[in-house]
Amino acid sequence: MPFAQIYTRNLPMRHPTYRRPYTPRVHISNLPVEILFMIMGFLPTLDLVPLPQVCKLFKHLLSDDLFWRSQYRSASILRPAGPFRGQSTAFLRNALVLSARVAQNWPPYTLSPTPKIATTRIGENSRIFPAFPFSKLLAGRWLIAGDEQLIWCYDLPNPIPRIFYRPHLVANFFQCVSTTNDKGELVVFAVSETQIGRSRRGINIYKVAMEHNGPVITSRILRQDVPDNYSGASDVTIGPRFLAVVPKGPYFIQTLPIIIDITTFQRYDISLPASLLQSAPRASHTSTFIPTTSYLLALYTFWTQPNGFHSLILAWPLQLQLSSGPPKLYRRLTPHGSKT
Repeated sequence: MPFAQIYTRNLPMRHPTYRRPYTPRVHISNLPVEILFMIMGFLPTLDLVPLPQVCKLFKHLLSDDLFWRSQYRSASILRPAGPFRGQSTAFLRNALVLSARVAQNWPPYTLSPTPKIATTRIGENSRIFPAFPFSKLLAGRWLIAGDEQLIWCYDLPNPIPRIFYRPHLVANFFQCVSTTNDKGELVVFAVSETQIGRSRRGINIYKVAMEHNGPVITSRILRQDVPDNYSGASDVTIGPRFLAVVPKGPYFIQTLPIIIDITTFQRYDISLPASLLQSAPRASHTSTFIPTTSYLLALYTFWTQPNGFHSLILAWPLQLQLSSGPPKLYRRLTPHGSKT
């Protein structure tokens, strides 16, 4: 007897009227669209990112403009202003996802908004200093921060940093500045004051390129040694054409900033007339230099007795070459605000 007949003979006979009960197929895609939108509304923003890859239904639902506008309006994380009528669905979705990644990687302080403090112990003494004395945010995404030994670049959506700048020995000052040139392009520069040993100090100006993975220092366009009595760099101001490295106080009026053309990378010297040096006080409390399209403005604030505070504003005309002649005395103010 064949094996198939022997095998089937031993099987129990099924009742001829037996029918398997019908059970309808239950799947999340069978739910109404309103219920699906309600479920997706409770999900975190980052959990919505891979959902369009699950099926065509989820991809179609997550392309709805009203859904993303509702999510953007009800989100509790820090995000750009909106939603506005001119903002597209893709912009709202990308901005919300980027803001959610930043909020996840950079949680706010829970106790107080004071900066993080690091402690370094040397023998029995301990020294407390801010962890990041130098910091600058570029293009709303790249955080340039570090200390005297090393400068890091942080991508806000990605908390893993990379090395941005390593000084030769010690950086007493570091700052990044950005502006828009005549073509509407973003240009970025980095300025550092480095010290080698106890005597050799210098100001370095670097060109920074914005690449797909963030800002990168491409070249050094200026290295200027400074004397021992140089008080050090305190600020960097930039305009459409010129960059100025402002020294620290006390602000002697004859201590002028380092001026460089950001298009030709040439340095320019400015001077003051002898009559102004003789009439103005020796030192000022504050000093600010502002490069504009037409002028380089300098604001000095002096304290003299018994008259009190005086303000002096000077203007150098910015032409094809920065004028090395005497500046125009724009105005000099007394404590009462009258011109003298």
